[in-house]
Amino acid sequence: MTMIKDKGFVSLLILLTLSALLWTGTVVFTKISSQERIIAYEGQKTQARFLADSGLEWAKDNLKADSSWEGGSISLVTGEIRVDVRSIPQGFSVTSRAESGRARHGVYGELVEDDNSNLILSKYEELFN
Repeated sequence: MTMIKDKGFVSLLILLTLSALLWTGTVVFTKISSQERIIAYEGQKTQARFLADSGLEWAKDNLKADSSWEGGSISLVTGEIRVDVRSIPQGFSVTSRAESGRARHGVYGELVEDDNSNLILSKYEELFN
């Protein structure tokens, strides 16, 4: 009779041990997969920030060639850039918005002409993260 009770106790102990190991493995897997998503999103945020800054440079180049340019959008492998340009008394007001994956970023800048007729960035603001 005691042998049957011992077998039942051992079976219960094995079942509890396997359950604990399964639970621990599930927790570890969940944490690893959520960290991978966080890392991917941080990479997309960095790409969106660089794309938004690139939009300002794109506007600067286009405004050098054509001062009536009002902006546009461009799709790249890493994301999309949308640029809006308005004329202001000092020069140009430029808003650049970028998306990369799920991340979005926007910047605002004012471009003014220097003494050599070069456009320089006189004001820079980040709009959203």
